[in-house]
Amino acid sequence: MYEKEFKLAKKLIRYVGKHIINHSAGKVSSKGKFDFVTDKDFESEQYLINNIKKSFANDNFLTEESYSQSQILDRTWIIDPIDGTHNFMNNFHIFCVQLAFYDAGNTQFSIIYIPKLDEFYYAIRNQGAYLNEKRLKIVSLADPKTMLVDADFSKNSDVMRLNFNIMEEIENDCLSFRDLGSYGCECAFFASGRFAIYYHINRKINPWDRMPGELLCIEAGAFSTYKKYNNFVYHILAINEDILNRMEEIIKRNIDKMQ
Repeated sequence: MYEKEFKLAKKLIRYVGKHIINHSAGKVSSKGKFDFVTDKDFESEQYLINNIKKSFANDNFLTEESYSQSQILDRTWIIDPIDGTHNFMNNFHIFCVQLAFYDAGNTQFSIIYIPKLDEFYYAIRNQGAYLNEKRLKIVSLADPKTMLVDADFSKNSDVMRLNFNIMEEIENDCLSFRDLGSYGCECAFFASGRFAIYYHINRKINPWDRMPGELLCIEAGAFSTYKKYNNFVYHILAINEDILNRMEEIIKRNIDKMQ
């Protein structure tokens, strides 16, 4: 149903990854405390928007840099031109360009491209998730104590303290923790079987961070929940429903302790 949109998006995302953000970070500027942007963020975003508009002039955009205040309506292109900008500007290769296309009440397809690894992920609603054209399927672990848990650590002191409390509670039930600094890459790595749990807690989670990877993981077989709870927002991905439910209980319990 969205074949033309999907083919265009694949072509544009590959170009951005290979020819715009796969080289130096260029000029870096500040958007706020602990928040930076590069000229490549703007160049990538404008390239995607301008070329999509040539084929779909009436569509909507929600993007990190130029259309961050837009609403999600039918036929909305949700774009993060460089997810993991702080990694990118420090020449740490865990960053990606990602996009989700929303229509008829759902994300219809999404793409995440990690140029330094040449890993091209995509998902189509009800048609599966793929890495370099190979279908992804999440498999539950035989021993949960071998699992890696990926958590996103905010610079917000309340969120950081909350994360440490959660880690302390589950540290004996997993192998180790990671924080890679790119929502899209972390979702992609989860979908490809490198993590057993991914969770992100903050005061706010932006759609361009969450939505591309969320569809990818769900189509790969993940159990997922995204909720607001007592002035926090959390997103959990887990390899099975029992782990998801237990993780949600732990998160809520620790949020309650902070109130």
